[in-house]
Amino acid sequence: MSTLWDTIKKGIKDGAKIAKDGAHIAAEKAEILSKKSKVMIEISNIKRKIEKNFTELGGKVYHLIQEEKVENVAEKDEIKKLLDTISAFEGEMKKKEKELEQIGIAYQPEEVEKSEEIAAQDEPKDDI
Repeated sequence: MSTLWDTIKKGIKDGAKIAKDGAHIAAEKAEILSKKSKVMIEISNIKRKIEKNFTELGGKVYHLIQEEKVENVAEKDEIKKLLDTISAFEGEMKKKEKELEQIGIAYQPEEVEKSEEIAAQDEPKDDI
C-alpha cells in the first residue's frame, strides 16, 4: 500500500511528464506551422511576380498590336523575354508547392495523436 506522500510524488512526476510531452507536441506543431507559413509567403510572392509580368506582357502586346501594328508579336525579343520570365516563375512556384506538400507529408498527425494518447494514459487517476 502506498502512502499519501508516494501518491503525491507520483502525481507530480506524472504531471511533469504530461507537461513535457505537451510542450514537445506544441513545439513540433509550431515548427511545422512556421515552415508552412514561410513557404506559403514565398508562393504568394512568386504569384505577385507572375501577375506583374502578365500585366507588363499585356501592356507590351497591346502596344505592339495597336500602335505599332506588329503582326507576329510572339517573335519580338521583349515578348519572348517576358514569357521566359513567367515560365521560370511558374517553375519556382511548382517547386514551392511540392515543398509545401513535403512539409505536410513530414507532419504525421497520427504520431502526434499517438503521443497524446500515451500522455493521457499516464495521467494520474482519481481514486477518491
